[in-house]
Amino acid sequence: MQHVYSTDNTNNVNPFWYFHKTSKNIYPIEIGYKQILSLEVPYNKQLTNEACKKGCNLFARNGGCPPYSPDFAEIRDWYPYAQAIYARLFTRFYPPKVAEGNFYVRWNFVDALMARMMTRTGKYLCNFLGGILLNAGHCTECGAKRCAFKEGERTCRNPGKRTFSLESTGVLATNLMKQQFNIPLLWFNKKKPDYFPEYMIKLMLVLTKQEIPLDTLSIWVRHCFNSLPNAYTPPSQSEKEKLLARDWRKSEIFTIGKRKVDEKYEQ
Repeated sequence: MQHVYSTDNTNNVNPFWYFHKTSKNIYPIEIGYKQILSLEVPYNKQLTNEACKKGCNLFARNGGCPPYSPDFAEIRDWYPYAQAIYARLFTRFYPPKVAEGNFYVRWNFVDALMARMMTRTGKYLCNFLGGILLNAGHCTECGAKRCAFKEGERTCRNPGKRTFSLESTGVLATNLMKQQFNIPLLWFNKKKPDYFPEYMIKLMLVLTKQEIPLDTLSIWVRHCFNSLPNAYTPPSQSEKEKLLARDWRKSEIFTIGKRKVDEKYEQ
C-alpha cells in the first residue's frame, strides 16, 4: 500500500495523492472519500432524467443510463450507507498537447484517463465491502462492442458487469460534492474555448448494508487504488514534489497562440 500519499486533511475526509502512470506520463490525482447515510444523498430522479434526456446523447442508448437505471429512492432502502469517493485531476497536470486541444480533446482526456480507473476501483471496493456501485459515468463494460441498448435491444448482454451512472438513478452529484466535501464541480465550456477550470472531478458511490468504520474504509480505498495496474510509486520525495509541482502553463513547448487562458481560472 505504498502508492498513495496524504495531502492536507480538509473536510475530515483524509484526501490523498494517487499517482497514475500511462505509457507517456504520470498524473497525480487527488482522492477523497467519506461515508454518509444514504438518506443524506441529495436526490431528484425527475430532474436528473430530464437533464439526461435534454443534454446527453446516451439517453436510452446505454444500459447504464436513463430510462433503464434504477431509482435511488429504492436503492437506499436496501443500502443505508453510502461511501462517496471522488477523484480530482487538476488541469495544471494536463499534457501541453491536450491543453492546447479543443473542447472535445480536453473533455475526452478526462474520461480516457479516469473512467476506467474509477470503475475498477469501485468494483474492487464492492468486492471487499460487500456493496453495489453507482459509477462516475455511463456503462462501458462491453468494451469495444456496441452496447445492446444502442442497437435498440432492451436486454443487457453482460448483466453481471453492468454499471449504472449515479446521476442516472437520481443522485444530484453537484449538490453531493458541495455538501459533503465543500468542493464545487467544474466543467469545460464549449462556448468559452479559452476557459480552463481549475480541476475536473469523477464521483462515485459504493453503497453498503453495513456501516464501515472509518479506519477500515481508509485502508480499503487506498488499497484498491494502489492495486490498479497503473498505480505508480515515486521513488523519492523529490520526484513526488516534482510531479506535484508540474504545470502545463509553464511548459516551454506549450503554445497557446492568440488565445488567452485566465491564470486565475475564471468561473
